[in-house]
Amino acid sequence: MALALVILLVSITCTVFAQDPIVKITETVPPIVDKWVNAMQTDDVTFSCQVENLPVGLKVKWKRDYYDEKNRKQTQAISTDTSLMDNTRYGIEKPFPFVWRLRVRRVVAADQANYSCQVMVTLQTFVTKTVNLRVNVKPYLLPDSTSSDMTVTAGEDITLRCNGTGLPAPVIEWTRLGNALLPVGTERYQGVELKLQQVRASAAGVYNCRVWNTVGKVVRSIDLKIKYKPVIKAASEISQAPGYLIELQCFSKAYPFPTKTTWTKGSYAISTSSGRYKVHAVQGAFGQLTYELIINGVQEEDYGKWTCKIKNTEGTASKDIELKKTDVAQKSFKVGRVVKGSASRSTVYLMTLVTCLQAYVLTQL
Repeated sequence: MALALVILLVSITCTVFAQDPIVKITETVPPIVDKWVNAMQTDDVTFSCQVENLPVGLKVKWKRDYYDEKNRKQTQAISTDTSLMDNTRYGIEKPFPFVWRLRVRRVVAADQANYSCQVMVTLQTFVTKTVNLRVNVKPYLLPDSTSSDMTVTAGEDITLRCNGTGLPAPVIEWTRLGNALLPVGTERYQGVELKLQQVRASAAGVYNCRVWNTVGKVVRSIDLKIKYKPVIKAASEISQAPGYLIELQCFSKAYPFPTKTTWTKGSYAISTSSGRYKVHAVQGAFGQLTYELIINGVQEEDYGKWTCKIKNTEGTASKDIELKKTDVAQKSFKVGRVVKGSASRSTVYLMTLVTCLQAYVLTQL
């Protein structure tokens, strides 16, 4: 009789404990998508854990597993029943008797982890349900390792840097204003550093660094200025008949903008208008300069080699133009017709207007 009673009690005990607790994650905010809870940084996140068949005396616990900066797996205990290890970061709510809702307050990147709701049945047996939290962070720039506007000298090797972070890890992409080719030969380049070897004047301009991921983007524009001495283009020779107006023109690019301009013929130098000689300097965009000498009524002493000299802080450049004598009068480059020497005021006014229009067009380029 006693033995039968013992067998009955053991049978009942085994039957009771054979019914292990059932643990479910019933609701998450934000909801689970493709096995992940995706939350934006600073959002609150909640995980609701429902436990059925919870034996008397057993406790529901929340913990999280994550990898530290050295990629080592770590486990952090969060709560036991409604008791919290850190009530500043976490909260436990009980909306129903058998639901333990974990709240992670104002999540940050370090909160990204696997969160588990579990019941310890024996020392070696756990009933667990896990939910994966991914924290999304909009990209932002790291100012100490990101370049700002800079001025360099032609021929230098330089590195433009654009460093940003976010979650997911952002893509860093370089382009130029107007999708012009980068000095590396492509319209786009991906990487933290954009290295430019022996930069030329043509590399000057605005470089855009775009840092983006699936939840946002940020753009930094870097204005690269390159100092170089003037580069001059001009016709090697021009012809005009005696007594007619002619313009000698030099087209220059330089940075910084030229500080001194001069026309010379032999030992004779002209830098300002005087008598039959009118000097014009028309400034355009991107360091462009049109520098011209207008001779109003060419005379014998005007024939020969003229030199335009243009100087800035980086050096001096010059270009020779040979003015040759011809029997056929040539048209003015500006007004498009032959202009006799000692031109009327209206003609001079028209030429001045054309010069101003050229200056305006250049600024729009």
